[in-house]
Amino acid sequence: MLAKEISSMESVHHKNIIRLFEVVETYTKLHLVMEFVNGGELYHRLTTDGKMKEPEAKLAFAQILSAVKHIHERNIIHRDIKAENVFCGPRGIVKLGDFGFSTKVSGGEELKTFCGSPPYAAPELFKDDSYSGPPVDIWALGVLLFFMLTGQMPFPADSIAGLKRSILLGVITAPAHLSLPARTLIRAILRQNPSERYTIDQISSAEWMNGTSINGGLCESWTLTPTIGTEKEMSKEEKAARERLESLGIKAEQLEAEIGKGARSPLVATYRIVIHRLLAIPNNVQPTKPQKSRACALL
Repeated sequence: MLAKEISSMESVHHKNIIRLFEVVETYTKLHLVMEFVNGGELYHRLTTDGKMKEPEAKLAFAQILSAVKHIHERNIIHRDIKAENVFCGPRGIVKLGDFGFSTKVSGGEELKTFCGSPPYAAPELFKDDSYSGPPVDIWALGVLLFFMLTGQMPFPADSIAGLKRSILLGVITAPAHLSLPARTLIRAILRQNPSERYTIDQISSAEWMNGTSINGGLCESWTLTPTIGTEKEMSKEEKAARERLESLGIKAEQLEAEIGKGARSPLVATYRIVIHRLLAIPNNVQPTKPQKSRACALL
């Protein structure tokens, strides 16, 4: 499981996805050094403070949707999207994490393994058949959106068997306080037939999503992997990071010799952490106003 998580996290570069810095392997254990987001789980936020107002939920959901779009474009299926795996940062920023159940697919490859949390499971997961990965993640997004807006799950049940019946029946009762665009979007995402379920592009263009964008957040590759070349080819942030590494006794040739090891290199890990600190979001930057930058703004 950890091998898949490492592979997936090494393939993504997005400000709304938890960053992997280093993999430390001993004789008995494998340790992952990852980005820390101090706001805790979205699940804790919802169960402590209650449902979110629609404007707040919209901004958070757009960020999650952007992260999922990013991984799907890289043929990665998360398979465990839920409130417990979304982490809250300052200024309304959220990040998707825990890629332990993730997998890479090729082309239209279908999957067979039941993964994730049953309350977020799509109906096709309860059938003894293969399934397409992206619609399963999208279904989980619909369950998550319902939870964010209501503080409740769309398919309540007292047992796994009852949950299965409820999900396969597919009856959703949306609270009256939800706006019509919100109810319409939730029902379009939580369609029983995966081929009729909204795609990420359809979700992003839905009426309820007006005023948001899911196209931002992409990080430049040098935020994870140092550039091999002259200083003219480097960003000012990378130059500053390399100067910092030099002050720590890490020479450019030492760093570049370790690039192929990725997160398994302590030198590359140090570089990633220094870059992470240099690109910390300024206090006056709001996530609702995408910044035109050659690098993503990392917490």
